[in-house]
Formats: sequence, structure tokens, C-alpha cells
Amino acid sequence: MTEATMLLEKARSLGAEFEVTGEKVTVSASAPLPADIMEALRLNKVELRRLLIIERAYCLADKVMDALGKTDPVVREINRLAWAVKDLQDAGEPEEVWRPLLEEERKGIKRGAEDAPQTEEQATRDLARTLAKRAGWPALDLGRGEAIIPSEAGWRAFSKTASLDALKEIVEELG
Repeated sequence: MTEATMLLEKARSLGAEFEVTGEKVTVSASAPLPADIMEALRLNKVELRRLLIIERAYCLADKVMDALGKTDPVVREINRLAWAVKDLQDAGEPEEVWRPLLEEERKGIKRGAEDAPQTEEQATRDLARTLAKRAGWPALDLGRGEAIIPSEAGWRAFSKTASLDALKEIVEELG
């Protein structure tokens, strides 16, 4: 457990709540936090911000997976990691911060394929649709005169018939 993780837990045990807005991390509590905790929060702001972004991404991914009725733990973990990578990228975090999560996501896809060959393909289809939804169902040129139309229906049709290799390329591009 990192110092920032322990600090986050300690502050929360004292009633602190956190919100990330851009580069800013806001801390609120019903009673003032001890000065040493506040100073430690300031000193660890960068790492705390990253942890909070990842937590929020995991929470949102879990809500989506719950709404979709997805219970496979491999699929859920892959989606959590994908959301965290995307949110860290959107927050302007450098590649060395989000790259390890991306590698874990890829390992999860491979593990899922080893455990159940069907899982990798379905997880990748689900992940492609999830990333497309988060990107606002964008138009995407596939080359060879083919494209995905910018709509949920277009993405669903594509993801149902696309090869695993094509899906992986889409995940790489959107993720």
C-alpha cells in the first residue's frame, strides 16, 4: 500500500470526502482535519489525484457492468481498467502513469482467453462498445473503404460481426 493510499484511508476515516476537478483536488469534512494530515495531503496531491481518478473510473465501470448484468469477473476487471486508463488519459496524466493499467487490461484479456476461449472475444466486443459509448459513438474509418457510422446502432452492428483482430484494433484506437 502506498503512502498516498494510506493517507487517503486515514483522511476518510476522519470523515474527509474528495472531489477532483481538473488539476484541483477538493477536500471537505464536517470537522477540520488535523494539520499534519492536511500537510501530507498537499505533499501527496499528485498521487492522490491519480488514485481518486482511478477510484471514480472503477465506480462508473461497475455501475455500467451492473446495469448490463455483466457478472464475469474477468470482463468486469477489464472494463474497470479500460475506464481508468481512459480517464487518466483524459486528465492529461503521462503515459508512465496509465501504461501499467493498460498492460494489466491486456493481461486480463489474455487470462480470460486462457480460462474460457469465448471470454476474450465477448469481453473485447463489450469493451469496444463501452469505449465507443464513452467517446460518443464516433464515426471511425476502418480503411479499405469501410467505416463505422456514428451511432449506437452502427457500433452494435460492427461489434457483432467484427473479427477479434478488428475489435482489438478498435480497442487500441479508442483506449
